[in-house]
Amino acid sequence: MALECRSVVNQRLYFARLHCDWLRHELARQELPKRVAEQSLGQSVVFHLVCAYRAYLSEIAEAYSQPAGAYHSAGQLVEQMARQNLDCGEALELNTMEFAENTESTAWLRDLLAHFQRVLDNPATLSSSSLSQPKQAIVFTQLESDDDLTQKRCQYFYESLLHIIESQRLRLQEW
Repeated sequence: MALECRSVVNQRLYFARLHCDWLRHELARQELPKRVAEQSLGQSVVFHLVCAYRAYLSEIAEAYSQPAGAYHSAGQLVEQMARQNLDCGEALELNTMEFAENTESTAWLRDLLAHFQRVLDNPATLSSSSLSQPKQAIVFTQLESDDDLTQKRCQYFYESLLHIIESQRLRLQEW
């Protein structure tokens, strides 16, 4: 398996883990409003996880000796592989997960991608909240949305993506 895409995936997963840890730390310090910390760092976690996911799709393509393109969904990879008359169980599994609606254990990928898309599509509704600090006032502008990017949810997204990548990598190495 090619190491170029794998290192990008690993780096993005590492960044997401750092942001999860930072979010946990900020919530424990209680210096920022909880909503501000969760939204700001939660969106960072989602960004890095989606970047890791997209790089992982390229890693799968490379494992099947296909060009490592800019895949935004597993469906794109499945279509690319079908044009080459290749079946890719890993991409098919991920494609199914992107549209899963059954349980949280199968719908987490769909939810992760939906969070990412909402942030991209709806940056218009802004509100401000202020936090008084000694000698200064800091004003935070935050997005008002229905996103539930709690620390627990971000950690769940991270652990779920890490688990599926690790388990699929093991299967890819077997052949």
